[in-house]
Amino acid sequence: MIALRANDGSSPAQFYVPGPPVPGAWQATPSCPIVKGVPVGIGFQWQYVTPFGIPSTSAFLLQPPPALDSNQYAKAYNEVMSVGSLTSTERPQDRANVALFFAAASPTQAFNQAVQQVALEQAHSLSENARALALINMAMSDSLVASFFNKYHYIFWRPETAIHAGDTDGNRNTTGDPSWAPFIVTPCFPSYPSNHGSAGNGAAEVLRRLYGEAGHSITLTNPAVPSIVLQYTSFKQITDDISDARVYGGIHFRTDQEAGADLGRAVGTAVYKNNLRRVRDDQ
Repeated sequence: MIALRANDGSSPAQFYVPGPPVPGAWQATPSCPIVKGVPVGIGFQWQYVTPFGIPSTSAFLLQPPPALDSNQYAKAYNEVMSVGSLTSTERPQDRANVALFFAAASPTQAFNQAVQQVALEQAHSLSENARALALINMAMSDSLVASFFNKYHYIFWRPETAIHAGDTDGNRNTTGDPSWAPFIVTPCFPSYPSNHGSAGNGAAEVLRRLYGEAGHSITLTNPAVPSIVLQYTSFKQITDDISDARVYGGIHFRTDQEAGADLGRAVGTAVYKNNLRRVRDDQ
């Protein structure tokens, strides 16, 4: 498998040089690397990675992010501005915990923990477990490829940039704050859609088809945040927390999360229906 993936497009690293700082356009944030003297976006090559379980990403182009002058954008802007700031008093401790947890843990880590626990709980066979692990990881990988395809198609700004420039977006229901900072570190690539939302929902879509949505006992932990332990009985509870984590963390608009969820579910469905079919499914 490693040999077959040697030329899959995941390397060498490619970077995106942002254009002029116009409203809505992604700009590098403080943690972004500097290449040849210019702050850049990372993961630019990931949109070109060969998928595992879908023919290509072209069929998974999302609708554009909300227009800057829309009520939908203003609602998402004001939510993240309120609950996602470093100094927010509107962020409950449990939402702070999920923000910190999913800043340390990727959906790949979280859902591989989840599937191992559910597989043991349901006492499936070795081959069934191997199939489940393969399908969810194919779905997550392909969801991330499709997410980067959309990110660098729309190149939409992050809340950190948007809120600093909120008085320039043409929306009378948004107010800028040049001193605003997010609760967790903003990743160095465009905002729309959310990678966590895409990959998490890709995995969850496969898992609910394999095991059913609810009635499970799942415990998520991560040594990077040892004091935070998350308990779930359904896959939707995990994806809902992932959505909150990125908004309450101050790094995504809710609309990024919703778009990522739509994308992940579509990719997860396609991966499940078209790959590693059991013999009795094809009869």
